[in-house]
Amino acid sequence: MKILFINPPYIRFKHIENTYFPLGLGYLASIVKQSGHTAAIYNAEIPAPKEKAREGKFEDQLSDIGSAQRLKKRMYNFEDLMWVEMERTIKTEKPDLIGIGTRTVTLGVTKRIAELAKKIDENIKIVVGGPHASVDPHSCFTENIDFVIRGEGEIAIKSLTEFLEHKKPIEKVRNLVFKKNGQLVENRIAPFINDINNLPLPDRTALLNIHHYPRNVIGSFMTDLIGSRGCSFDCKFCSVKNVWGKTVRFRSPENVIGEMDQIYRQFGNTEFHLWDDTFTLNKTYFQRFCDVLIDKKSPFLWSCATRADLLTDDILKKMKRAGCFTVFIGVESGSEKTLKCISKNISLQKVLQAQGGLQKARMSWKTYFIIGFPDETKEEMLKTFDFMKSIHPTRFYLNVFTPYPGTELYERCEKLGLLKGIDWDLVETKGSTYSFANAIDKEEFSKILKKMSHYVDTYNARIETPLRKIFERFSYIRNPVRFAKRITRYILKRVILGWR
Repeated sequence: MKILFINPPYIRFKHIENTYFPLGLGYLASIVKQSGHTAAIYNAEIPAPKEKAREGKFEDQLSDIGSAQRLKKRMYNFEDLMWVEMERTIKTEKPDLIGIGTRTVTLGVTKRIAELAKKIDENIKIVVGGPHASVDPHSCFTENIDFVIRGEGEIAIKSLTEFLEHKKPIEKVRNLVFKKNGQLVENRIAPFINDINNLPLPDRTALLNIHHYPRNVIGSFMTDLIGSRGCSFDCKFCSVKNVWGKTVRFRSPENVIGEMDQIYRQFGNTEFHLWDDTFTLNKTYFQRFCDVLIDKKSPFLWSCATRADLLTDDILKKMKRAGCFTVFIGVESGSEKTLKCISKNISLQKVLQAQGGLQKARMSWKTYFIIGFPDETKEEMLKTFDFMKSIHPTRFYLNVFTPYPGTELYERCEKLGLLKGIDWDLVETKGSTYSFANAIDKEEFSKILKKMSHYVDTYNARIETPLRKIFERFSYIRNPVRFAKRITRYILKRVILGWR
């Protein structure tokens, strides 16, 4: 079979630059290739060079009613450049099966992709998976969507392609939801994959529009990896545990570093970001990962995310020796009351302690904040703003609360009647089209958000300068020859190959 995996667009419609490689689709492509099928990945979130995408400032991404309607119009206009590209890709690839990974905010676009595909060839089978499909599979179905996969997709997609190719009954395909006699049938859920070391590495060579990815001299291309699945914490706004489970399953450090080596051989990249929810959760795993990189004198630079209460001076020292140059921390709120309400289970004092350790280690650190939780008051939002002003990370990320299906705060919003008449195409973490902070009126919330967004944009532009981005990658300072080689390689490939 010929399978086309599609990552549907959203921020592309806002003309925002994106460099993420869809890891989930990369794993699925590798799995089906192992079974003898042909697979390609089309990342429709990556803008074509002619679209002149930009790095998105927070103020640029705020959605008032006018901008929201313009966004919506572009999302559903088949004459838009993205949809022309989508149609051309499907016609060129001629797939037997299209697999689409969807989030809640891209569900509408996913259904539109399925409609377009069926117009091109009604015999194409469409399967949808991803975070939204895992927690609310029935909402994914239309007349154009044939199957939905819940949870981990590797075993399910392998079984589905086998059953379709040999025309076997699909009732035995674990995790699958399908139509039968006008009804939706849910097959049994398979246990989570216990040893994820057994999975093949994501197939980045299957990416069709690889030439659309922006390159730069410090290496932001094909950087994405994940070393574990699952999250043992209970944050009420997060849906990760609903998709991957609460038990954290780790790949071996050697397996993850082997993937780094593979990416370096294929693309020449030496900088990576680990998307694990809490990278320093397992100290034994973390220490081994760092030791392997140190022992092999690895040239790789990497960043990761963790919690403020899981950083010590010894951990930071080891991370830096092993090549870590940036740590991402989810602070979420500057109000102790809000932190308790969302079950974050950290204190602001822990955040300040982590800041002290990071500054002592002279490491870059970036923070995530969220405002607009249900029951959050104006006073608590302003406490978050005040706390943001009191700390000094390398960069702020400010998000608007989004009630993801399957989370406790989604249920809270539903109980409060905040989800009635919602257009889920416009519910996302960078927009103010919808406010779920029921304790404050929308106009006041929008004013606070705009003020905070302006502060964030101004702060980030002042602190995270291009020169700092280079110098925070300390291995370049230690090894100027390596930096000179990277600049030379970048210039030559940009001139010869026409890289963006």
